[in-house]
Amino acid sequence: MPLVRALACLLLLLNGCRSSGPKQGFVPYQSVTLSIQQVSPHVYRHTSFLQTNSFGRVACNGMIVADAGEAVVFDTPATDSATVELLNYTERVLKVRVKAVVPTHFHADCVAGLAEFHRRRIRSYALISTIALAAGSQAVVPQRGFAERLALRVG
Repeated sequence: MPLVRALACLLLLLNGCRSSGPKQGFVPYQSVTLSIQQVSPHVYRHTSFLQTNSFGRVACNGMIVADAGEAVVFDTPATDSATVELLNYTERVLKVRVKAVVPTHFHADCVAGLAEFHRRRIRSYALISTIALAAGSQAVVPQRGFAERLALRVG
């Protein structure tokens, strides 16, 4: 009997430690150029690929935070075509409107898709230093800068 009680307590403990898992009905996305996986109830990781001379095909991760029909994307996919895929997926499958994109730095793995976000009239925000470095590298430049912090509401 003590063994049964100990096993029951262990099962209850393990069940209590599980994450809530993916949103019901979430369809993970996978193509040659982009994958999207849910990591918590309102957060998704997008992975695209950048072809480099030094390292070959490199995986580049970004994030989507979505709630109540709105989303913010952190870092664009590494190519224009993967960016189109990501925005179409958020619209058609997640049923959210992307209201902003925030590149975390100026390299291609974070800003390569900015032109598509801007074409769709989605505002972009970045640190002032990221904007200066992007301008110096002849990349598409985020539209609005901030010095230390930025608060964006989703939902």
